[in-house]
Amino acid sequence: MEKKKNMENTKKIRIFLENKEIEKCIQMARKRNSQSRAMGLKHKYGLEEKDGLAMDVIGCKGEFAVIKYLGIKQEITINTFKNIPDVGEYEVRSVTKPGYRLIIREKDDKEKIYILVEVGFNYCDIVGYTKGEEALKYHKENQAGREPAWFIPQKDLRPVTELKSENLA
Repeated sequence: MEKKKNMENTKKIRIFLENKEIEKCIQMARKRNSQSRAMGLKHKYGLEEKDGLAMDVIGCKGEFAVIKYLGIKQEITINTFKNIPDVGEYEVRSVTKPGYRLIIREKDDKEKIYILVEVGFNYCDIVGYTKGEEALKYHKENQAGREPAWFIPQKDLRPVTELKSENLA
């Protein structure tokens, strides 16, 4: 019996991270985490300190993968708190489980572009992107312990190859 092709996986771009790149992500995540603690900030999700560091590593890996794929000359940012975008002009949302949806929250800038990245140990799959304003056509959903947000299914994301074309122009 032939397996059906999963259409959600057709747009993903896999970026492998070298050991030195993973180490750089861990280093930047430690800086983010320690600076946030020094400022007296707690993790948004109410996580313990060790879990907050893990979330920072996941975020840094996702951002690094987008930097690498798009060829943007930029370092991973530390504690910019939405004052400047994560990568170039883009916001990056990193998840650890395949199939997770892209989340856009009420406070997120609807003029920005949001890229979804699935993060593994030594690779990241750049899933796709959407413009913040496009999230508004979806029904807002509640999330345990957080404010309601829009959850965009992976099948509805645009291919990230479109963004690479824009960066080369």
